[in-house]
Amino acid sequence: MRLFVGFCVMAAATVLLCTAGQPEPAPGNPGGDQPGLPELRKLLAHPEPLIRLKASLLLLQRDEEKAVEVLIDLLAELRGDERRQAEHALQQLAGEWSPSPSLLGDDEVSRQIRRECWAGWWRTMDGPALLTAIRQQTLNKDDKDKLPVVAPRLLAIRKPGGAAAALLAYLPLTNDRTMQEAIGKALKSLVVLEGKADPALVKALSDPLPGQRLAAAEALAGGGADHWPAVRKLLTDPQTEVRLRVALALVYAQDKATVPALIDLLGELPRTQAWEAVQVLQVLAGAKAPALPAGKDDVAARKKLRDSWQAWWKQHGAAVDMAQLAKIKGVTGLTLVAEIGPNNKAAKKAAKKAAVPANPITGGDRLVAIDSNGQPRWQIENLNHPIDFQMLPGDHVLIAEYGGNRVTERDLKGKIVWEVSLPRPPISVQRLANGNTFIALYYTPTNGGTMVEVDQAGKTVATYHNPADPGNAGAAVLVSLPLIRAAYKLANGEMLCLLSNDTCVRLDATGKEIKRFSLPLFGGTSAVVAQVPNFAGNIDVTPKGHVVVVLNDNTVAEYDPNGKIVWQAKASGNRATRLPNGNTLVASQAGGLVELDHAGQTVWQYQPPAGYQAVRARRP
Repeated sequence: MRLFVGFCVMAAATVLLCTAGQPEPAPGNPGGDQPGLPELRKLLAHPEPLIRLKASLLLLQRDEEKAVEVLIDLLAELRGDERRQAEHALQQLAGEWSPSPSLLGDDEVSRQIRRECWAGWWRTMDGPALLTAIRQQTLNKDDKDKLPVVAPRLLAIRKPGGAAAALLAYLPLTNDRTMQEAIGKALKSLVVLEGKADPALVKALSDPLPGQRLAAAEALAGGGADHWPAVRKLLTDPQTEVRLRVALALVYAQDKATVPALIDLLGELPRTQAWEAVQVLQVLAGAKAPALPAGKDDVAARKKLRDSWQAWWKQHGAAVDMAQLAKIKGVTGLTLVAEIGPNNKAAKKAAKKAAVPANPITGGDRLVAIDSNGQPRWQIENLNHPIDFQMLPGDHVLIAEYGGNRVTERDLKGKIVWEVSLPRPPISVQRLANGNTFIALYYTPTNGGTMVEVDQAGKTVATYHNPADPGNAGAAVLVSLPLIRAAYKLANGEMLCLLSNDTCVRLDATGKEIKRFSLPLFGGTSAVVAQVPNFAGNIDVTPKGHVVVVLNDNTVAEYDPNGKIVWQAKASGNRATRLPNGNTLVASQAGGLVELDHAGQTVWQYQPPAGYQAVRARRP
């Protein structure tokens, strides 16, 4: 039965993944289903609760109303981690309006109470009630009680008539960027009304307010090819920002005919505005992308940039695969950089208390999202040595804070929405498909390092020992053992760990060693490298299961599962990340960031502000 359940869950996930990169609804099929979604919906009625759970979690990502009802019913059936997954999803959906019954038990009465509590909440969150709340807030402009940011999404799930019009009316009244983004996302789920484009969205394309025109255009652009002709009219909008955002929205939706208009904008936009357009074009062009002109950002440079891309399009446009954009949709062009600053006494004190070597560069730490010109777009401050991180769905970030002995999940404003405290500093962090979090911990003098998996409640559900430590060695022996310097868990449950004795070890799902191979990571004994924590967290794993690491001879290398080097390039750094476009991003605490193409050539670089140094960088 477990094997059958796993097969059905994988089938459901495959259905969603196969449709995730397409515009919604599919081009030429306004209001229709994408291929595979009807089959996924059928799993909501499957007799096996775990299959219903996985299907509902997947469909909830597409704002499917039935998925909420199934999750609520499952609260009365599921136990333990599975029940917590359902409850966590509901709490994320409800936000400030969450009933959050604080029950600890998994007995039948507790499960019934949870279900009835959430069922009552869902009855309250019906379409008319949500519409009334938004309309009242729109009329009472001076009301200090603002709407929760979850309101637009709940309205998008319920989809009552007039929902798009209500959100468009409320949009000009809020200056909250998070709420504006929530409304934009909700409108994309409300494009179709009674089988055709919602009249409110079509009317808003000619609204006097630029924000209204843009919100409607971005929603309709992703709603199918039938809407594109109406949206393309805004490519001549008097507002440059509107023209740019509309062009990007259409190109993201894989409207190939709009690419020339996007290129034309490069001739009039300064670099601080054109960065996303350039990086979208770079993804489409791949290795054939023209070189970016160096020098001043003046009229001549912009014309040169536009002309080079026009020449590329003329030569290669017919062969361009627009589907390449699916893997960067939503976060295109932004590079996320974990940086440590010069003055953080708290971080040094925490490191000393944890009995680990103090890093001389902790302090003023942040996670910053930069554009191609190195300009910050948003940042999360007051971190404590963010050594590793992962971008999560819903604009959340999972951050391993080495100096704070904790892993936090935060929104883009830095608000902590989930946290787990740890006995030792984390060096690698990873959110798994089952909702658990995999963490590699740094050593102490009495432990060679371990890997743990914690659930959504912060409870440790699995512990894996250092492959060099059988789990029963004495403290004196542990001091001399090779240390875990990084770890990663694969989709099949296997794990990869890097040890300080220049070894990469592959473990099975129970922590038993499968294979190991040598690679020159540190070039010293464990006693020596124990004083140099800079290479901790130095691992990235490609979709093929290849390991990408920075070696001790200023080389970044890619190893296949058998330990054979399949790619390498010269680059001074501490940690490397393979990007969706195939390039490799290398972070160096001495030299900032460099992006290398497959030939090892530098195609982009970034130097942090004075006093800050890059620890890890990723581009979702």
